[in-house]
Amino acid sequence: MTRRSSRPVTLAPVNLPPLPDDAVTAPVEVDDPCSRPAQEDRIIVMRALRDDPLAMMHARGQIDDAQYRAGREFQRFHEVTAVGEVRSIDLSRQRVDASVRRHGVTDRQMIAIYQLKRLAAVLGDRIFSLVEAFLVRRHTLTQIAAACGLNASPDSRDVRRLGKEIRGALDVIAVDQGYANAARQRKDGLKKAC
Repeated sequence: MTRRSSRPVTLAPVNLPPLPDDAVTAPVEVDDPCSRPAQEDRIIVMRALRDDPLAMMHARGQIDDAQYRAGREFQRFHEVTAVGEVRSIDLSRQRVDASVRRHGVTDRQMIAIYQLKRLAAVLGDRIFSLVEAFLVRRHTLTQIAAACGLNASPDSRDVRRLGKEIRGALDVIAVDQGYANAARQRKDGLKKAC
């Protein structure tokens, strides 16, 4: 019977190609997928931020983990409700004009629709559409300001106010979804944006 060494194994660094010059990334700590179930090892990986304004705000420390998770939950609700919209062409079936085959709405989709309706009632129509533009359509704050006819300069008062409203809405969603307690919810987050 051989005896196992209790010494940790060190792996040689992997030679990866350098990132492109225009890459926008940030380090993030995640669970190690190679660790054993009993161990809770964490590793640091690079996360792409270019087309993800929520991750950009999280990487800059403008929102905390509860707000980030609440934003991802909101995005997941939208993804679940939109799954039935995407269809591929089945070339093995006979072509029939004006035939659309629907399998109905799943329970998971019903729950997501209910959650989105409830959040729309809690946030109000204007803030809900602002959050949708930011989280679902992935517009930056400057793009939202320009679409609303506000000053779209990155350091303008209007862009800062939109950011404050997004953070306030994420607080409301985080409390609603159980990622944060009601005591930390901001009072000033839901004011007029556009």
